[in-house]
Amino acid sequence: MGGVDRNDQMKSYYAIKFRSRKWWHRVFFELLDRCVVNGHILELESPNHEPRTLKEFRVELAKKLIGDYTSRKRPGRPSMELTARLTERHFPSHLPTNEKGKVKERRCHVCSTKDQPRKTSYWCADCGVGLCAAPCFRIHHTHQ
Repeated sequence: MGGVDRNDQMKSYYAIKFRSRKWWHRVFFELLDRCVVNGHILELESPNHEPRTLKEFRVELAKKLIGDYTSRKRPGRPSMELTARLTERHFPSHLPTNEKGKVKERRCHVCSTKDQPRKTSYWCADCGVGLCAAPCFRIHHTHQ
C-alpha cells in the first residue's frame, strides 16, 4: 500500500489549488492531478525516456497542451503603428461641424475612462482620435 501514500505525496508538491463550491470541480481537479502524477510515474518507468522531475514534466505537459494556440483576435479599430504616431508631425485641429453647424465632440483617447468620459472638440486628423488640446495631445504623441 506504499504506492498510494507516495502518489499523495507527489500530488501535494504541485497540486492544483482550486476552491469551488461545486463538488464536481473539486473532483475533476483531484482526478487531473492524479492523472498527471500517474503519467509522470509511467514516464519514469519507461526505458526510452530520460528521467526528469515532476515539475519539469508538468511544465512540458502544459506546453504541449497549449501548443500553438493563440487567443482569437478581438474586433475593433486597427491601431496606428507606434513609430508613425511618435515620429511624424501631427497637429491638433478642431473637429468639423455637422450640417446644422454644431461642433462634434469626441471622447479624449488619453484621459477619458469608461466611467468618466471626457469630451473634447479637438482631434488629431492623422491618427483619427479625439484628444484634449493641452496635455493629452502631447502625451499621445510622445509616450508609448
